[in-house]
Amino acid sequence: MAGIECVQGHKVQIHERGGGRKLFTLNDLTQVAYTRPRSATGDSTVVLQGRSCLAQGETIDKVAKGAKRFEMVVFRGEERAFEGPIEQVETGRDSAIIIAKDVTQYLNGTPLSVDWPIETGEQKDSLDPTSPWLMTERARTIIEYELQTSYQARIRTGGAATVVTIPRWEEVTPPIDVLLHLDIRRSDTLYTRSDTLAFQMQLGEHLDNLADSGLDYAVIGRRIVIWDSAEPLGVTRRLTDADFDGELTVIAAGSEHASVAHVSAERPEDSTSPGPGVIPGVGNAGGEDSFTGVWTWIASLTQEEGSDQPTQDALNSQASRMLSGVAPVPNTIKVPDGATLKLGHGLGINDLIPGSIMPVTTSLNIRKVSQDQRLEKVAVTETAQGETIAITLTSAGDISAVIA
Repeated sequence: MAGIECVQGHKVQIHERGGGRKLFTLNDLTQVAYTRPRSATGDSTVVLQGRSCLAQGETIDKVAKGAKRFEMVVFRGEERAFEGPIEQVETGRDSAIIIAKDVTQYLNGTPLSVDWPIETGEQKDSLDPTSPWLMTERARTIIEYELQTSYQARIRTGGAATVVTIPRWEEVTPPIDVLLHLDIRRSDTLYTRSDTLAFQMQLGEHLDNLADSGLDYAVIGRRIVIWDSAEPLGVTRRLTDADFDGELTVIAAGSEHASVAHVSAERPEDSTSPGPGVIPGVGNAGGEDSFTGVWTWIASLTQEEGSDQPTQDALNSQASRMLSGVAPVPNTIKVPDGATLKLGHGLGINDLIPGSIMPVTTSLNIRKVSQDQRLEKVAVTETAQGETIAITLTSAGDISAVIA
């Protein structure tokens, strides 16, 4: 039984790869921490110290020997809040630190084993073999293939070279059991012209490249959710001042305002202007704001790997994205650093999915306002002193006054 100097609200188990079979339970934890970021790999850190750590020395040694094979499963109450492969075990005289990554780490250890050209996906126009993929369906097709289709490699180990078959994560024993929980929300409006070669990159790296171009992903326990960032993933219940242990602030962020945007790409060899106001390789959006003027942003193009020279329409579209939410001067409700979200009353740990919309209302501010906000990251830490749930939010809609 855990002492009063230990973590009370979380428990940690070590499971076999795939998360199904429990191997050990870690007791008397000094600290449990885990993160859920949007479009990045989350992690978890567990700390054991003192006599309880020494008493579990044999178990900790087995966990260390099982790094990259075993998984750490973190429960908040009865809910599985985090799980994924153990990356590192660090031990001292009377302490141990165990670090794990969420299940997207398996994608970071999976190569693209075949070419994935533009023309082999679900296309915008089936009559045009060079039409772009739907980005969500490209992600689905590649993940499903690369996690369960073995490939061959000719390997020389001293003597003659031999052909070795490399199984994939869902073919090994035990499998990682990720495909069963894959949750991809189809989008019929988000396209990609990505064109990748075999062994050019890891599957996780390609997913990150797609995330730079409009795709989002998040991990809840064993479930990988992938969706179009322009579409709402879900909405939590409304949050108020009472849901935070800290003071909400309202900010008019002039530093984030612009009314004109230009995107600069690599200039094409034939850079003759087709007409007034058009510079090849430069996208444009916006215009004069009659109140604030012509504050202007310039950015370099975020271009997908293997893609062609972008069209003028594509450049203009990218410039328009830059102005989303920044004109007029954006106002936002800010959760201050160190403020803790209080769970309960219809809001549990697994309702906190990065990418979800969280409506927030503050009535204890000079400016009594409401605003939809997008959850970007969750960071949970528990020690003997208690639990903190820090969240990072970004504005996802206009601010409006609260009607008394």
